[in-house]
Amino acid sequence: MVVCPDRRSEPVKVFCRVRPVDDSEETCISVLDDCTLVTQSKQGSSGKQGFYSFSRVFAPGASQEFVFSETLLPCVERVLNGENALLFTYGVTSSGKTYTMQGDLEDPGLLPRSLDIIFNSIASYSTLKYVVKPTGQNGFVLQSEAEAIMDRQRLDYTCNPRTPSRPEINTPSFETRVRETESVPLSKKSLYAVFVSFIELYNNNIHDLLAPTPSLGRYCNSITSPCPPSLPRSHNLREDGNRNIYVPGITETEVKTADEALKLFYQGRKRRHVASTALNEASSRSHSIFTIRIVRAGYDPNYDEVIQVPFY
Repeated sequence: MVVCPDRRSEPVKVFCRVRPVDDSEETCISVLDDCTLVTQSKQGSSGKQGFYSFSRVFAPGASQEFVFSETLLPCVERVLNGENALLFTYGVTSSGKTYTMQGDLEDPGLLPRSLDIIFNSIASYSTLKYVVKPTGQNGFVLQSEAEAIMDRQRLDYTCNPRTPSRPEINTPSFETRVRETESVPLSKKSLYAVFVSFIELYNNNIHDLLAPTPSLGRYCNSITSPCPPSLPRSHNLREDGNRNIYVPGITETEVKTADEALKLFYQGRKRRHVASTALNEASSRSHSIFTIRIVRAGYDPNYDEVIQVPFY
């Protein structure tokens, strides 16, 4: 697990989380201290040992809450104050990546905990939906209230067809999930909008996992209907005026709650390429990137309106 918090402190922090072993498994590693992992060859005490240093090592008994507080919570706080952060996990199949990132309803992972804190923090400072609009070129623009109302009517109609919706397939219900209650203090002179996107890198192709479904002609980000499999088109990478790399034209969906963002995540995950392995019946065959963009705009409480071009 690697975290890139910012450029002013330690550029990259590398964390190691040791998965608990089953009764049928043997282990060749042990945690020496908070930052050191020891490997032992099969020859036992006479075998060769290896010592590996990390920013932090989490023993098998480390809780989801503790791992989050030590790794991603500081990044979420910085992101809410205008900085960038990146987290990526890697490891062999069944090493615990999915559990660490997603967890379950009773013991959520890094992603749901991060989303909870984001929306807890901006609860009183959220823009109206569609006031901030993505350009498709790595930027955002402000819309008038009339334009936002028109977009709400058009997109809500698109995402809620008149035909009865089918229940979601293999998407968990979040009504009973454990939630983070912590929040980050924010400026009262700003309003915030949150957008998510989800892409897959597979065989040198970039696929938009939240793209409209061609066969039905409606958006995959409809929360009321599952997305059938389709053949997504490949996207290219581009560089914007600030030399930031981005994927043009991908779906960036505005979300107003943590649950709404999680539903989109699970819907997009069902469209990923998977294959059976010796350790996992549905192991991912690709890399995926779930992006949360927080757009901040100036706010004038005297006129109750957004007054500045957004930045993020």
